[in-house]
Amino acid sequence: AEEVIGALKFRPEQQVLSLIATCPLQRIRELVAPAEQCAVGVPLPAVAIRQGATLLMPSLPWAQAIFELMGGCVAVDDEAVFKRMQC
Repeated sequence: AEEVIGALKFRPEQQVLSLIATCPLQRIRELVAPAEQCAVGVPLPAVAIRQGATLLMPSLPWAQAIFELMGGCVAVDDEAVFKRMQC
């Protein structure tokens, strides 16, 4: 994934929503710089039938809006909490 993202060019005003659960938010930020608004989402399996929530970090309104349409969103700003919620 890093090879693919590293080959892309981002602008400061772009919003980046990663679905790569194994890549920490800080690393995503490094890869997509100079884009400033980044979030990581982890859709839980029940999202496929719109009956589950997607985990999101950090809590950004534009990212939450995307996942609210797919069954709900649980957003946190603490990375330790985010990791525990994925277990």
